[in-house]
Amino acid sequence: MNYPFKLKPVVVFLFLFAIKVEAQKTFSTTITFPSSANMSNISASYYDGLNEVSLKVEANSKKIIIAGLTYSEFPLLTVVNRISNKMVYAAYFLKNNSYVKFINKPGSTNLLDSATLINATNIKDMGESKFDSFAKTETDKLISFIEANGYDLTESDSLENVFIKLDNEIRKKKLTFIKNNNSLYYSIWTFLRDFVSNTDFTADSLLNIYNTYFSKQYSKTFEGRECEKILFGRLNTNTGKIAPDFAAHDIYGKLVSLKDLRGKYILLNFWASWCGPCIAEMPAISAIKKLYPQGQIEIISVSYDSDSSKCLKAIDKYQLDWINIMSNKNVINIYGNNPAIPQVYLIDPTGTIIYSRTDSKDYTLGLLSDLIKTKL
Repeated sequence: MNYPFKLKPVVVFLFLFAIKVEAQKTFSTTITFPSSANMSNISASYYDGLNEVSLKVEANSKKIIIAGLTYSEFPLLTVVNRISNKMVYAAYFLKNNSYVKFINKPGSTNLLDSATLINATNIKDMGESKFDSFAKTETDKLISFIEANGYDLTESDSLENVFIKLDNEIRKKKLTFIKNNNSLYYSIWTFLRDFVSNTDFTADSLLNIYNTYFSKQYSKTFEGRECEKILFGRLNTNTGKIAPDFAAHDIYGKLVSLKDLRGKYILLNFWASWCGPCIAEMPAISAIKKLYPQGQIEIISVSYDSDSSKCLKAIDKYQLDWINIMSNKNVINIYGNNPAIPQVYLIDPTGTIIYSRTDSKDYTLGLLSDLIKTKL
C-alpha cells in the first residue's frame, strides 16, 4: 500500500478526526488567578487518562477556561508557577463544572499555595500527602542527593547508579502504599500511570497485583480497563503468540485492520519522531520494503507522537511510504505500551508473531532481515 508524497495539509485534519476514541466524556473547568499574578510565569495542562493536553495561557488574562474531553474518571489539572529558577506546581482532580480560584496567601510568594475549589480536589488530599508521609525518609534522601549533585549525572556512572537505587526505593514504597491503600482512586491512578507499562516489573507480577487489589473495584472503570489492556498486551505480544487485532485510521483517514491483512507478512513498527534510535532504523525498514514486492509484506508504523505536525514532517522527510498510524493509544496499549521504542514485530500470514525485537535484542534489524529472507 503506497502513499503519495508530499503530505497535504488536509492530512492533519483527517488524522485529528481519526484518533477520536470511543469513551471520552466532556468536562468544563474555570481557573482564575489573582490580579497580581504574572501570567508569563504560569503554564497549565491536564491529563485526560491517555494524553497530557497543554492549555493556552494568555499574558493579559487572569482566567483559563477548559471545555475538554477526558477518558479518565477525573482529569488531572496541573498548574506550574516559575519563581526565580524554581518550578512549583499544584495539581487537582476535576469533576465536570469545576472551578479553581487561586488566591493570594498572606506571607507567601507562591500564588499556587491557596485556592478555592468547587468540584475539584487537590491531589494531595486524594492520597499524595499520605504517600509523601509514608515515603518521607526515602524521598528526603533523593532530594538531598539531587540538591548535592544535580540532575545531569551522565558523566558519572557511580552517581547515576546511586540515583537509580534511591529512585527504586521510592518506587518500591509507592507500590507497597498503593497495595495497602487500594480503595483510594489515587492508588489505581498511580498504578496505571507509573507501573503497568514499567518494564522493570514483569507483566505477570503486575497483573497479580491488579487482580488481587484492584480488579473487583475498578474492572468496569476506564483505569481498570486500561490496566488490563496494557498488561494483557505485554503478556500477549511475545514470539509465538497471535498478534492482537486492531482497527485504526491511518494518517489519510483510511481504516486499517490487522485482521484484513491476514495472508501477508506484516512488519509492525512502533516509533516516534523524537526517538533517535527509531529514526536510525528507518533505512533498514525501507530496505526491507524495497526488497519485496507489494503484497508479500505489509509495513505498518505506529507513532507515539502527540504532535501531529512533527510526526507528519518526519514521515515526509524520511519517506516512510507505507501505512502510518499516529498516536493511537488503543493500538499502543494493546501492544503493551512499551516505553522502550523502537519496537518491531514480524507477523506471519496466520497472524502469529514470529519475531519480536524485545525478545531478540536485534538492535540493527539484521536478524529480522535474515528471517524475512527465509520466509519470502
